[in-house]
Amino acid sequence: MSDVTVGILVALVASLSWAVGSILVRLGIDRVSPPSATFLSIVSGFLFITVIAVIMDAGAFLELTPRAIGGFALVGLLSFLGGRFLYYTAVSMIGVGRATAMGGAVPIVASILAVLFLDEQLTIPLAVGIAAVVAGVGMIVFGPAQGS
Repeated sequence: MSDVTVGILVALVASLSWAVGSILVRLGIDRVSPPSATFLSIVSGFLFITVIAVIMDAGAFLELTPRAIGGFALVGLLSFLGGRFLYYTAVSMIGVGRATAMGGAVPIVASILAVLFLDEQLTIPLAVGIAAVVAGVGMIVFGPAQGS
């Protein structure tokens, strides 16, 4: 299997994993607060990925530079603490469907930031994809509420 095929399969499994996680968040958020849910998910995720990282390449930890550690720490704060806490709060307030649809804005923001800061090219397919995501998110978020 080519790297592209494996990459696509891994991305699809990641999407399935996040989707199942979203459903589990909705089921659990009724029983605990968003900060508690965020804490529990981060601690369990940290323990799981630590074991996987050590199994895959324990020596890689010794090669980390202070800049890499700082960068990954910033990613952790923004993505896992900030993003996850805010996402869990949104799920508790507007439901998993709408909150997850708003997560659909990630490709839009990431694409725009990549063009602005990483010198990536804004191509016609990328622009069309961004417009499609905007339209889809808009229809889900601003459409009639569930049960209406």
